[in-house]
Amino acid sequence: METLDAFPLVLQKPCKEFLESYRNACSETCGFVNHPTLMHDPAQFEQWKDSIFDTYEKHEKGIDLPEGQMPSATYWLVSGSEYIGTINIRLKLTEELENYGGHASIFIRCSARGKGYATKALDLTLAQARKLGISPILITCIESNAASLHSLLNAPHEKRESVSTVANGTECKVSRFWFR
Repeated sequence: METLDAFPLVLQKPCKEFLESYRNACSETCGFVNHPTLMHDPAQFEQWKDSIFDTYEKHEKGIDLPEGQMPSATYWLVSGSEYIGTINIRLKLTEELENYGGHASIFIRCSARGKGYATKALDLTLAQARKLGISPILITCIESNAASLHSLLNAPHEKRESVSTVANGTECKVSRFWFR
């Protein structure tokens, strides 16, 4: 995998050019197997490889959404020829997403973590959310996720609040960050 310094980090719509690199990242999993807005099950590659891009487009338009999901725009973070991560920007929020989830999810592939990609990804995510007309932008983080919390705390945010909520079926403390 190339380093952050070798190639600029770019946010772009998912495309076939990076599909094999994305598949490899899915194999790293980090516990996110088959989380279709962020990662797909690599064992099911033959089942989703031909539909993944169409599904992303439909979900952005609010078509064929899984129950409880809101329309969202999905982007891949790439550097050189490598898929680095997935950014999912929700175009609307439910009450549940206001508590945990917010407007954006940022996922960095396991082998790329700890290299500064999340900080740059946050900048790119906020810029793209603004282009989509989202303001203010809410991004949440489970407080026990030290790396994500660190990236968010270091970004210039308008407001931060800590709340207790249920996330992924477990009661936890969540930091909610508001950006303009």
